[in-house]
Amino acid sequence: NGQNYDPGEGNRIFQGLAPDIVLMQEMNYKTNSSTDLRAWIDTTFGPQFSYFRQSGNGIQIPNGIVSRYPILQSGIWDDTTMVNRDYSWARIDIPGDKDLWVVSFHISSGGGSGQRNTEATEIKNFILYGVAQDGTPAIPPKVAITPPIPASDYLVIGGDTNATSRTEACINTFSAIVVTGAPWPVDQFNNGNTNSSRKNPYDYVLPDADLNALRVPLVIGANSFPDGLVFDSRKYTPLADVAPVQLNDSGASGMQHMGVIRAFSIPTNDAPLIASAANTSSTETVTDPDSEIYEIVRTASVGLSVSATDDGGEPALKYLWSLTSGPGNSVTFSANGTNAAKNTMVNFQAAGNYTFTVTVEDAAGLMTTSSVNARVVQTAASLVLSPSSATLAVNTTQSFSASLRDQFSLPMTSQPASFMWSTTGGGSLNASGLFTATTAGGPFTVTATSSGFSHTSSITVTHATATIMLSDLSQTYDGSPKSVTASTQPMGRAVTILYAGSSTPPILAGSYSITATVNEANYQGSTSGTLVIQPDDFAFWKNTYFTPAEQSAGLADDLADPDADGFANLTEYALGTQPRNFTAPILGQLDAGFFSITFSRPSGLAGILYKAEASDDLKTWWTVPLDLLSTGPIETLRARTPHVTAPRYLRLHIERE
Repeated sequence: NGQNYDPGEGNRIFQGLAPDIVLMQEMNYKTNSSTDLRAWIDTTFGPQFSYFRQSGNGIQIPNGIVSRYPILQSGIWDDTTMVNRDYSWARIDIPGDKDLWVVSFHISSGGGSGQRNTEATEIKNFILYGVAQDGTPAIPPKVAITPPIPASDYLVIGGDTNATSRTEACINTFSAIVVTGAPWPVDQFNNGNTNSSRKNPYDYVLPDADLNALRVPLVIGANSFPDGLVFDSRKYTPLADVAPVQLNDSGASGMQHMGVIRAFSIPTNDAPLIASAANTSSTETVTDPDSEIYEIVRTASVGLSVSATDDGGEPALKYLWSLTSGPGNSVTFSANGTNAAKNTMVNFQAAGNYTFTVTVEDAAGLMTTSSVNARVVQTAASLVLSPSSATLAVNTTQSFSASLRDQFSLPMTSQPASFMWSTTGGGSLNASGLFTATTAGGPFTVTATSSGFSHTSSITVTHATATIMLSDLSQTYDGSPKSVTASTQPMGRAVTILYAGSSTPPILAGSYSITATVNEANYQGSTSGTLVIQPDDFAFWKNTYFTPAEQSAGLADDLADPDADGFANLTEYALGTQPRNFTAPILGQLDAGFFSITFSRPSGLAGILYKAEASDDLKTWWTVPLDLLSTGPIETLRARTPHVTAPRYLRLHIERE
């Protein structure tokens, strides 16, 4: 009845039960000075405990909160029905990711159930809507100057309801924000009433739904209380479990209420801890003058790894790698944002300094980071020969160039002064990579070597082109084979000539297609033309009367006279007579003052020139006209000169044109 925790029965109960958080009513101690209160908290609970207690004029029986964990915020909400106390609240930083909001209340005993429900409604509305400028719940359209309690945090309200039944209106009102239904805490004799006579269920510890889901049995010594405990020292055994509590502490003079205790197991969650800092798989490092350490990478990719621990278990961690700084080229990771990414490969595109940061995140979203510096050094990784292939002809050249490439297939900044060159054939290579083709064939290979790297190109040497010039394409039939003449550039190449597809030169007059080809080991070429053999009637005439052997022996020559009739072969041909039969001489005739000779010849005979000449002394001759006397296949001609007294001679001159 004195509303004061002195001389100590209540203190011993607090010490024996060792609560983490206390929702206390009628929180008075000695003078209530901060010195007295702090000393009382230190003695009863411990110096690590925090507290909040309502104070002020007229506040005779203040509500308070005591906590093992830090109180982050605290305050009071106005109880409009009472003048000697208000509702105390606090936000407590309990272990885990969520804060715990507690409201300690002492509802009216004398105002009846209606007043108690009004107070319960006020508490509910303060929790749901926050506090308006006038100190009342900020039910819309009022604007909250103090926000409502976040639904995502834990909430527990507790204290003395003075409700005589668990179905009273105030309990039903509280059910909108906390769990008010059974099961409720009881003592070891299954009695859940909490006043001194143990007849009424005045006192409650009421959690919201998410905190209620975490309720666990309250364990004291060997005893376990599934739904919490109403503590009465007169009923509890063994008291040794709750020392220094004494048997009659709960029945001391003025002790109006029993302690109501509930237990909750809060899932704690600390941020992950880096067990092994981020690093690369490289074993080579360098320290810059500014003491910055870089792990040296000489490849296009390197392993990244980190290890971490977490109270939620390492398999639940996610590892997210990011490029914090670099030379401007993007990177890719083989695995990222998963648990497997604690070991990943980063792929680079260029040399430079890189800084990687890994963010380790647990299931609740708590994070920690670790970073590693990597210096990607340009390192020769291959040799590239250009062109990769070539085709050229004999006696021509092809220039090859070589370049050392780094791990990104980019040219090395510093190239060798020279490369070693070799070829498998087809020509020769000089020290600068110039290939001179000498032998057709292939493909041959050209190889450049430097710094332990080599690369080959393919080269095919084709035949050089031989130019063929044809001559003697126009000839005249004479009964002998007619060959054309071929010359080449370059000189001296062997030429195969086909006459209308045959290697045998033609004899007879006509047109013959000529194909001339050079097909040597290193030279190829071809050309074409047409051989024209003009007809020769005299040659045909000879073939008619003389065998090839006779012609070879000269019997068919122009001036030969095989029948000894005074007419040479050319004359026999011109006059249309036979060289094997006697031909009568042409006789002169005198008539009417003229001297003449008359002869016949084949009409249209080509290549023969006929000329008549006259002389008086067989020394000086002059031309005499030839008169055509008759036409047809055989023509008749006459040469005539006037007859004089002096001697007169006529002759017929026949020759080739």
